[in-house]
Amino acid sequence: MSLLEVKDLNVQFKTNDGLISAVNQINFTLNEGETLGIVGESGSGKSQTVLALMGLSASNAVVSGSVKLNGKELIGMPTKALNQIRGDEVSMIFQDPMTSLNPYITVEAQLSETMMIHQNCSKAEARKHAIEMLDAVHIPDAANRVKLYPHEFSGGMRQRVMIAMALMCKPKLLVADEPTTALDVTVQAQILKLLKELQNEFKMATILITHDIGVVAGACDRVMVMYGGSPVESADIDDLFANYYHPYTSGLMAATPRVDLPTAKLQAIPGEPPDLSHLPVGCAFSPRCPRATEKCTEKKPVLEDMHDKHPHYVACFHAKETANEGVQP
Repeated sequence: MSLLEVKDLNVQFKTNDGLISAVNQINFTLNEGETLGIVGESGSGKSQTVLALMGLSASNAVVSGSVKLNGKELIGMPTKALNQIRGDEVSMIFQDPMTSLNPYITVEAQLSETMMIHQNCSKAEARKHAIEMLDAVHIPDAANRVKLYPHEFSGGMRQRVMIAMALMCKPKLLVADEPTTALDVTVQAQILKLLKELQNEFKMATILITHDIGVVAGACDRVMVMYGGSPVESADIDDLFANYYHPYTSGLMAATPRVDLPTAKLQAIPGEPPDLSHLPVGCAFSPRCPRATEKCTEKKPVLEDMHDKHPHYVACFHAKETANEGVQP
């Protein structure tokens, strides 16, 4: 049995202008120690997918479908029961550590609280473990720095504190929502390397959310590309980079700098992301796709397996025509 099973997950938001479909028919599984990357532009539904499975959707959200963690259904689970799971069996690293950490409380108190609630340990034991976790995420002089407030740390160090907090109870599943967005390239590489080291040490499954398809290359086992609230391509990481079929995936690849082609011109995907309150009848990417035909505007494509040997799912009527070509602006 998979550690995490997500089936037909949908998230809609009730607004004065009607329903906004943020997540549509998401299906995936995740095994122990495996890393799934979810990639897409802002507004593609990445964060709303993981917030829904964590039970952290906004109050006006309507969530349906099934999310099972070790066989336990999380959708519709009472808040009290969810609170026992969140921070213990599943933890999340949020996008901005400065707004996620309480500026009025020391790092020690914020880290210790997790252990004291979920492990029922003493304050002294929790403090000891907090120092150990700061050491584990490579924060120097942890015994003294644990007493500091978040604003006394740099951006990269605050992100390490967030990682330490998420791993205090050694969760089975870690959700990292764009953990490197606000960091410079050098620190990004350090954080991603650190996450991989800790994942191997604790044997965690990980979901890595990012808008940068280059980030998932060395960090993930599988990748799911999302657009307009729906998955458009899903495959093993090596297979995706060797053979990407969806025009949107091609566009993301063409917009990513490459070390082997340092002088190559980066290409932008024309147009803008869709309005989730008025999604097209057919393929959500069709208004921006140079390969779109009348069929694309009238009918929504479903995920189909392109390979006989390795599962590689693509939702596109012209998938094989656009393989590895990139989208021209």
